[in-house]
Amino acid sequence: MKKKDLILSYMQRTVSVADKEKLFTTQELVDHFHMQRTNISSILNQLVKDNKLEKIDGRPVLYRLINLNQSNEKYDLVFQKMIGCNDSLKNAIKKVKSELIYPDKKHMFLFIGSSGVGKSFFVQTLFEYVKERKMVSKKAQLLKLNCKYYMNHENDLIDVIKSAALLKQVEDGIMFVDNVHLISRDKRAIIYDLITLQSKEGHFILVFSSDKNVDEDFRKNYLECMNVIIDIPDLMDRSLNERFDIMKNTLQKESQKIDKNFIIDAEVLLCLLLYHCERNIKQFINDIKEGCASAYLREIDYNNENIHLYLYDFPKYVKKGSIFYKSHAAELSEFVSYDYVYCFTKESVEKTKDDFLLEKHQDKYSYLKDMTFNEKSFQNSKINVFLNKYNKEIKSKNIDETSLSKIVNNEIIQLVKDFLDYASRKLDRFFPDSVFYGLCLHLQSLVEHPEVRSYSDDYIEQTIKENQKEYVLSLQLLDTIEEQLNVHIELEEASLITMFICEKNQAIEDDGFPVFLIAMHGSQTASSLVDVVKTLVKTDKVYAFNLSLDKEIIDAYNELKNFIKQINMGKGILMMYDMGSLKTMAQEIADETGINIQFIISPTTLIALECARKMETIHDLDSIVLSMKDSYEKYFPSIVDNYKREIKKDIIITLCMTGEGGALQIKRYLEKIIEFRDIDIIPLSMKDKNQLISQINHLKEEHNILYVIGTFNPHLHGVSFISISQLFNTPIEQLSELFSVNGKFLPTKKRIKYSLIFKNIEEQMPDFDIDLLKENLIQAIHKIDVKYPLNQNKRIGLIMHISHLIYQLVHQQNIKQIRDYNKIIMANKKIYNYLCDVFSDIEKVFEIKFSDSDIAMIIKMIKEI
Repeated sequence: MKKKDLILSYMQRTVSVADKEKLFTTQELVDHFHMQRTNISSILNQLVKDNKLEKIDGRPVLYRLINLNQSNEKYDLVFQKMIGCNDSLKNAIKKVKSELIYPDKKHMFLFIGSSGVGKSFFVQTLFEYVKERKMVSKKAQLLKLNCKYYMNHENDLIDVIKSAALLKQVEDGIMFVDNVHLISRDKRAIIYDLITLQSKEGHFILVFSSDKNVDEDFRKNYLECMNVIIDIPDLMDRSLNERFDIMKNTLQKESQKIDKNFIIDAEVLLCLLLYHCERNIKQFINDIKEGCASAYLREIDYNNENIHLYLYDFPKYVKKGSIFYKSHAAELSEFVSYDYVYCFTKESVEKTKDDFLLEKHQDKYSYLKDMTFNEKSFQNSKINVFLNKYNKEIKSKNIDETSLSKIVNNEIIQLVKDFLDYASRKLDRFFPDSVFYGLCLHLQSLVEHPEVRSYSDDYIEQTIKENQKEYVLSLQLLDTIEEQLNVHIELEEASLITMFICEKNQAIEDDGFPVFLIAMHGSQTASSLVDVVKTLVKTDKVYAFNLSLDKEIIDAYNELKNFIKQINMGKGILMMYDMGSLKTMAQEIADETGINIQFIISPTTLIALECARKMETIHDLDSIVLSMKDSYEKYFPSIVDNYKREIKKDIIITLCMTGEGGALQIKRYLEKIIEFRDIDIIPLSMKDKNQLISQINHLKEEHNILYVIGTFNPHLHGVSFISISQLFNTPIEQLSELFSVNGKFLPTKKRIKYSLIFKNIEEQMPDFDIDLLKENLIQAIHKIDVKYPLNQNKRIGLIMHISHLIYQLVHQQNIKQIRDYNKIIMANKKIYNYLCDVFSDIEKVFEIKFSDSDIAMIIKMIKEI
C-alpha cells in the first residue's frame, strides 16, 4: 500500500473510533509513522488536493477528513441549477459523475441531442463541477471548437487541433468539440487523432457533441470508440413542469433586465407550455424573449410596473399550442389554474385570482337587495303603477349581471335568459334590460316566498284576454321553474309575468367562390362522403380531408393548413367536421392565414363511439336504443346552438336621434381609431322609433348585437350601451378597454406605433429627413395594404426595408441585385405595375429611382416568396 493510502487509512480508522470531527496535526502523524516531517507534510497536501482532507490554517496547521456525503452534497449543487436534474436529466448527470469520479482514467464524453436541447450548457456545467471538485486547476479553461464554423474550411480545423498551442491552452482543462457529426467523412480521422492525443500526451477531459440523427458511417465507426455517451432529450420529451421552470427562469431574467414584472393569463401560459419548438429550448427561450421585447415596446410609454404578455406579442406559431390541450389536460391541471393570472417577478411567481369585479359592484349590490319584491308591495299597490315605478328605478341604475348574481340564484338568471330568448323569437320582439332584471328579482322572490298573493279575478281575466300568446309563454315559464327548482308557484303569478313581457319597448364583389370542405377522423371517412356528394350533385367545389388516427397532431395541423390554402378560392371555406379537434386546428389556421373559415358539425363519429361503448356495457337492444335516443336529443340542441352562433356575425350599432348622419360619424370615428376585427359597425336613425325597433329585431335574426352607441339608451335586453360622452371622453389609448364582452376585450387589429419605429430609423439615419420619410412612406404602405392586405409583421418589415432602401438610393450607395428578379416580376406583373405606381410619388419627393430588383424584393416580402 502506498504511504499516502496508509496515512489516509489511519486517519479514517482513528475518526471512526474517536470524535468524527477529530483534527490532526502534522506532528501527530510524524510520531505515529516515524517519517520525516517534510514527507508527511507533502502527503497531507496531496490529500487536500485530492479532496480527501480539509486544511485549516493556523498554528499549528490542522487537517480534517472530509465527510463523503457532505462533499457530494456540496458538489451536487453545481448540477442542481440544471432544470430536470432530478427528472429527465437525472440519469445523464449520474453517468457523468460516475465517469468523472472514477480514478486514474482519461475522461471522454459524447453528448447526443437535437439542436437547441442544451448540450453546450451541460458541458459548461460539467466544467464548473470538475473545477469545484478540484479535478482541474483554477486556471483551467473550457476550450470549445464548433465544427459548424469549419464546414467549408476543414483543413483549418485539422491545423488547429494538431497545433502545439492548442495542447498547451487546453492542458488540465476541457476540450469541447461541438457538432462533430458535421465533419465530412474523409476528414473524420481527426476524431481518432484527438482521442490518441488525449491518451498519449494530453492531460485534459475530451468532450464531443453531435446531433442525434447521424449518418451510418459515423454511427458504425465512431460511436463505439466513445467512453460515455450521454443522450439529452428534446423539449417535447420533457415534462411540462420542467418546461414551466424554463419559462419561469427566462421571464425572471428578463424581469431583472427591465426592472418590471410580467403578467400572463392562463390561456397564454397554456399555449407557451404546449406549442411545438423545432429548435427546442433555444427556440423556446428566444420566443419568450421576443414576446417580452414586443410587450415592453408596446407599454414603454406608460411606465407601468407590470407588463402584460398577450398571445400576439409572441411569434404566431405559439398560438398553435392550444390544439394540444386535450392530450395534456390532466398534467396541466396540476399547476395551471384557469381563473388566475400569473405574475413573474425577479425572484418568484405569484398567482392572483381575478376577482376585482366584486368590489366594483358593491354599490349596485346594495341597491338591488333593497329592490327585491315583498308581499306587502303586491297587496298594497296597483300592479301597473308598481311595475312602471319599478322599471323606471331599474333603468336609472347602470346594473349588470355581476351585480344581479349577488342576490339572485344563477339558475334563475339562466332560466330568465333562456325564457326571454325563446319569447323574443316567438313574439318577434326585443325586450328592454328592465324586463330581464325585473323578472329575475321577481322570480327570486317567488322562490323564496312561494305563498299565494292576492290578485283580482278581473285583472287576471283581462290580462289573459288581451295577451294570450304572452300568457301561454308565462305558464310555460312557471312549469319550467317548478320542474327545475322543485318549487310550486300558483297560476295567478303568470298574469304578473305576462305584464312584464307585455311592456312596450322604449324608444330605441371580388373574383372567386366559396368551397365546401368535409373533414373527418379516419383514413377514408371524408373521402367516401365526398364521393357520394359528387355523384349525386355535380360539383367541383367539395373537398375531403381525412385525419388518420395515428397521425401526430403537429403533422395533421400542417397538412390541414396546406390543404386549406390549396383549395381556398378567395371567398372562404365552409367546413363540416365530426369532432372538436378538427375545428380547433382550423380556427388556428384561419387566424394564421386570414382565410375565412366557418363551421358546421356532423357528430356521426361521436354518436357512433357512444353506440359502441353502450354495446359493450348494455346487453338489451331496447335499452341501448332508448339510451341512444336520450343521447342524440342531448347532442341535437347543441348542434342547433352551434349553427346559430357560427352563422351570426358580431355587430355594433351606432344611433342618432335626428337621422343617420351622426351615427355615421360615430362609425367613422371608431373605424379610424380602434379598428375592430371581424366586427361590423351599422349606423341607424332613431327618428322613427317603431322603424328602429323593427330594424333592430331584423338585425338580431342574423347578427350578434354587442353594443349600442348613441346619445340615448334604448334599453335593449342583453345589449350593452355606451354613451357619446363615454366614447369621446375616453383617451384613445384606453378606448379598447371600453369594449368588452364577458370580461374579454373585443378583438381589434393591432395598431403599429409608427413613432417608435421611425424613432429607431432616425437613430440609424441621423442625417435624414425622417418626417418627410414618415409622411410619404406611411401613405405608400397604406395603399399597398388596401390592395394586398398586410399583417403587422409585414408592415413593419416593409417600413424598415424601404426606409433603408431610400437612404441607400439618396446617398448613391451600391445595392446588391437579387437573383432571378426578372422571373419574380414576370410571375407578378399585376403587383409590379401597382407598386411602380405607388412608389412614383416617393421617387419624385426624394429624386430617386427604384430598380426592378428593388421592386422584386418588395414583392417577395409581400407575397412571402
